[in-house]
Amino acid sequence: MNDIQITDFLAVCEYASFTKAAEALHVSQPAVSRQIAALEKELGVALFVRTERKAKLSEAGKIYYAFFRRCNAEFVEITHHVKTLLASHHNSLKLGIPHNWDFSKNMPQIIKRYQENYPSLDISMETHGFRDLLIKLGAHDLDAVLTVDAAIKNQGFHIQRIAQTQRALLYSVNHPLAGLISPTLADFRQETFFIPEAFEGVVEHVYSFCAPYGFKPNVKSVPNYESAITMVANGLGVFFADCWCRELANASFLHIKMSSFHDVCLVYKKDMRDSLFLSLIGDIVTSMVSFASCPALVSFSRTNTPSTEPTKPMLPDRVFSGSSSFSFRVW
Repeated sequence: MNDIQITDFLAVCEYASFTKAAEALHVSQPAVSRQIAALEKELGVALFVRTERKAKLSEAGKIYYAFFRRCNAEFVEITHHVKTLLASHHNSLKLGIPHNWDFSKNMPQIIKRYQENYPSLDISMETHGFRDLLIKLGAHDLDAVLTVDAAIKNQGFHIQRIAQTQRALLYSVNHPLAGLISPTLADFRQETFFIPEAFEGVVEHVYSFCAPYGFKPNVKSVPNYESAITMVANGLGVFFADCWCRELANASFLHIKMSSFHDVCLVYKKDMRDSLFLSLIGDIVTSMVSFASCPALVSFSRTNTPSTEPTKPMLPDRVFSGSSSFSFRVW
């Protein structure tokens, strides 16, 4: 039994629907169903009486719901109390970023700007998976997160699109197609496209990436991001990444630049009213825009509005390994 299983169980209880619970948790409905099935197997009881219209608690489910809900409420209360006691006298900003993004070439410039403008500000950063970033934001464990638009489903957040990052197809130097001189996405039509379980909500996006190249990919879910990268590193398939993915600087991988982009979003709670924090949010945007003239992992191309040109197949200039030049659009 783990906290994800309990969180998913309580969400299904709250919404009386596996589908609505999955939307609130930023995951796919099958992912929630698997967590509930695992919890039921461990407890040895059926927690729900499943019907076509909604998920109804069984008698055992009602008992466990009351127990888990009480424990969860007490945990939240105690956690909040401890954080209040340990709160420092100065302001702080906790920023969450995806654990597979490499900000080492540009984030120091943001931090320096903050420290110059707000000398008493305590800045900290945490890395998590896309799903956990939004869960922690909702629980007030983070003040703001940077993520991609495909990961955001909950409308309880304020979403500010600040840039676009170019997509790339990642594959191993030991892959059978690694010897191709000018590969395109179409060359990988027979490959397995891995996605972490927490990313299952982006399956339709993966289909849309491949559609202009005339095929529907074989998408396979794996437990986590590390598993996906391990499978790719061993030549068992491929993975859609973007220009901030740390593996692009790894000589064990090759990648093809795509002609499409992810929207990069700054996300924070809609109920945030703190004037200093909102000022810092504006500073993040300003700092991101300033990257357009700074040398970094990617090369930047300024645009005022997002591109509306449909994605089209595009031959890459070459196959890249290690660091390379990407397009990064600032809104």
